[in-house]
Amino acid sequence: MKGFQFTIPSVLDCETGEEVFAGPFFNQDEAAIFEIRRQLEDAIRNRRDPKYKCYYCNQLIKIRGKAENETKLKRMHFAHQWDSDDCPIKTSQELTQQQIRAIKYNGQKESKLHERTKELVAASLESNRLTGKGITEVATETVRRDTSGLLTWRKPDVSAVYQSRQVVFEIQLSTTFLSVIADREYFYQQNQTYIIWIFKFFSEEFDKQRFTEKDVFYGNNQNAFVFDGEAISESKCQQDLILKCLYREPYRSGQQIAYRWQERLVGLHDLTFDDKTYKVFLFDVEGATNLIKQEIEDEERAEWVRQHEIEQRQQVYEQRRQAYQEELEEGFSRARSSILQILNEIHAYPERRSPLLNEFAAFSENTYNHLFELFWQEQGYQTTEQDRAFLKTAFEQERTKRSHLERNDLLTCLCLATCLVKLKSPQKAHRLKKVYGTVFALLSFKLNCVVGQKFTKLIQVAHTAFFGNYSYLFFRVLEKYPNAEFDRQDIQSGGKLAKKITVFLEKNVPPDHSYDDVFRQLFPELFAQ
Repeated sequence: MKGFQFTIPSVLDCETGEEVFAGPFFNQDEAAIFEIRRQLEDAIRNRRDPKYKCYYCNQLIKIRGKAENETKLKRMHFAHQWDSDDCPIKTSQELTQQQIRAIKYNGQKESKLHERTKELVAASLESNRLTGKGITEVATETVRRDTSGLLTWRKPDVSAVYQSRQVVFEIQLSTTFLSVIADREYFYQQNQTYIIWIFKFFSEEFDKQRFTEKDVFYGNNQNAFVFDGEAISESKCQQDLILKCLYREPYRSGQQIAYRWQERLVGLHDLTFDDKTYKVFLFDVEGATNLIKQEIEDEERAEWVRQHEIEQRQQVYEQRRQAYQEELEEGFSRARSSILQILNEIHAYPERRSPLLNEFAAFSENTYNHLFELFWQEQGYQTTEQDRAFLKTAFEQERTKRSHLERNDLLTCLCLATCLVKLKSPQKAHRLKKVYGTVFALLSFKLNCVVGQKFTKLIQVAHTAFFGNYSYLFFRVLEKYPNAEFDRQDIQSGGKLAKKITVFLEKNVPPDHSYDDVFRQLFPELFAQ
């Protein structure tokens, strides 16, 4: 029957309200077809209740067969009785798609299941009215006309007034075009009437849901109302209309929104009546979804801002680091020029330079550590006359025109080399590494300029260096080398250092003399009696 056009493409199953399509129906086993054919004939002869009817004229139909000349096969199809009344299909009357959809929709209401469900819904609402639970009016199959004056109308299955709200109940048992659903919802919305669609069954499995069910479900804030056996029993028990509501509850799963099915028996008092859409629902799925979505978006936005700030900080840090490196390199370059000039002045030419002078000639950020390694040799390091001449000349010159480069600057390295020369032995050179911070702090006060520190002022050095096990040395160096400018800076700050010293002395922190051999050799004046 491929390519064959049926005159009656589909019929209404009066028992279930389902639409039976001719193509699939006549493609099944002959035994099933002829069983239905017998039931249709019995209905025509009033020996049983109607089985199938024509959607367009509501008359009983039958199954006929027609012989094909070429194949000699019987082609079966739905047909009206030979003496039936006129039908739009029989008279070749042209119907619009809207008229066809309206005819089918109204035809579905002729099924026994639809009629029985409608009666039960109305009876449950009437029980609500009689028990004073909010319903004040109940009616079935009442025509509702457009209040705007347009010549349009609808005839809902059940109408009611609940707490002064106009409410209609549409029972949906079979497939319906989305346009029919949308037209009805629009009509009721325009006429300030709430609509509740009722199913007899609704599956939580998406692949088992019909498009009609999906259209209603998603159009009603993902809430579906079912009037099944459990709901009917509960309605009778509570003397009220009780529906089973199924909805998808959103929840957060990481940065995604997931859903879980929820099911609950509800009365009208449990429901939300949306006065903008005129839809009725139990759980605001859309609102809950939007809250989670907003939460995720806020977090993602905050994370984006955080990452952006990190990137900006990293960019600023990199720019500063690069600028600092350039500044360092520029400082090292100036220092190397100054060193080469001094080396030439003392006639320390490349072929005549000692390891110490070669280290300074290649002055870089690594010089500081290389100096320790030079003096840590097992045999120690023997200084030359040129070494001592260079250290003295470079120190005096750098002290007056130094460019501060923290620990790696030239003055610091010159002071370190001088200390290593004074200590002489590699063992004490190793011990110097343990207390070089204290040594440089003492040197800073002795020389009246910051050496080997990240600070630029002596008062800053004092606030960090004074308070420890070597504090006795700092008190001695201040006594040995008084500094009026240092005292003035402390007075300007409100005497904070003096107060900290007073508090520290009250604690009686025991001094540490374990490195006095190093300090005594570098600062003998601090140990003089």
